[in-house]
Amino acid sequence: MRRFVCLVFVLLLAGCAGSSSSGDHAPRVVRDEARGLLITVAPIEAAWDGIAHHAGTGEASLRWEGPGEAHLESATLSWGEASNRTEYGMDSTLREGESVPLRVTGGLAASEGTLVVRGRVGGEPFEVRAVVTSVPNRERVAAMEACAARQGSFGPRGLSGRELCDAPTADGGRPCLSSSECETACIATGVRVLGTEGCAAGEEQIQLEGRCFERTVTLGGCRAYLDAPAVSCRPVGHGSRLPIRCGD
Repeated sequence: MRRFVCLVFVLLLAGCAGSSSSGDHAPRVVRDEARGLLITVAPIEAAWDGIAHHAGTGEASLRWEGPGEAHLESATLSWGEASNRTEYGMDSTLREGESVPLRVTGGLAASEGTLVVRGRVGGEPFEVRAVVTSVPNRERVAAMEACAARQGSFGPRGLSGRELCDAPTADGGRPCLSSSECETACIATGVRVLGTEGCAAGEEQIQLEGRCFERTVTLGGCRAYLDAPAVSCRPVGHGSRLPIRCGD
């Protein structure tokens, strides 16, 4: 009966949950001194484009540094539930100093998966088990942390679903005449009568007045935005329509 060889390698990412330091994303190198197999794999970072947040891809490098040849036959990557499992067919024979890449897919959050590589060395079957780590997207984590520091709410906004930080503004509620005076926007709240100069007989000159919006995100609502100072004439005693615009 041929002897079954089981080689176990553990790749750990210390403190990967919620962390965005460059050290957490450095490649991990695992060497089997007895058999001569070298595995290099970096934590797999989730992908994010501001809207979609999905699993990222990475690459494991399998390098043979022992005598003779190693034949790699198959690999399996499992993340948590049994349904989240990927099978890889392999047919690679490695001689000393040769390596083969293996593209692997991670998860969305900090988690651990098990990579199993199977093959033969000198006719004997072997199995390599490695713990691969998946880490959150660094840019997204930084954006969430910065938003929390501002007492904001981070999440999808508007019809596009782009993830933005909705935080309180420093000038919310301050009187304004145009959005250039505010951190985000000037919202019209009323009308001030200036007089009759420059208007036709029976008309009066008015200017829209507003207050600075209290939040950094204006999407998802209809408001009377004052993009610029709004001065106009209207019949004396008549009302005025506010410039309502909806942000999606």
